Amino acid sequence: MWAKFDQHPTLRELLLDTKEAMIVEHTANDKFWADGGDGSGANMLGKILAETREKLAQKYNRNLFGRRGEVIKFYEKNARYYEFANFWEAPIQIDGKTWPMTEVYFQAQKGAKTNICYSIAKLPTTQEVIDLEQSLLGDASKSDGYHFQFMEALRLGYKIISKQHPPIADDLIKTNNAFLIYLHDDDILGSGVHVPLGQLGANAVGVSLIEFRDLLRREKKI
Repeated sequence: MWAKFDQHPTLRELLLDTKEAMIVEHTANDKFWADGGDGSGANMLGKILAETREKLAQKYNRNLFGRRGEVIKFYEKNARYYEFANFWEAPIQIDGKTWPMTEVYFQAQKGAKTNICYSIAKLPTTQEVIDLEQSLLGDASKSDGYHFQFMEALRLGYKIISKQHPPIADDLIKTNNAFLIYLHDDDILGSGVHVPLGQLGANAVGVSLIEFRDLLRREKKI
């Protein structure tokens, strides 16, 4: 995707001209890459295009309607904005059940037992999490279906956290127009490690947080 727009000026300008508009592939034929026709899809193509637009704006020094250019990277424990990561220990209640953190809830949606999920959430490094998840799920953890399921759980988790832990939602709003990057090894959900040097993965978690931040602003009329 990066090479397509970076190497073709006409396409690059078309994408940059969308400014900060939300990009959505609208079709009922796909609920992972598109919006499913009714908004329930993960719209991964739209998110990747938005990510590509951000990187192009940085490289070619383009201003996308007042973005400050600040970049916030989150994932590391004890670092600023760690509360945006799934591993932040903020209990959430969903359907009468209490989950110690959103990561445990996400893992449970993949069919793992709760005690195994909590073990995953307590692992100290990203690679250990990946290794254990893959040992439990095998190739399923790399499939479009897995990522779609994760994104569905992610959206619900954001909504629950914003209601049950208002300070986290307030901190998200206070990031203003900063670009949020989830420093995870997954090339779809995070910044990735299997991408060309100097580029990012799809960063779906970071982009989804930006979209949720915009939703919170609209709800609060900020």
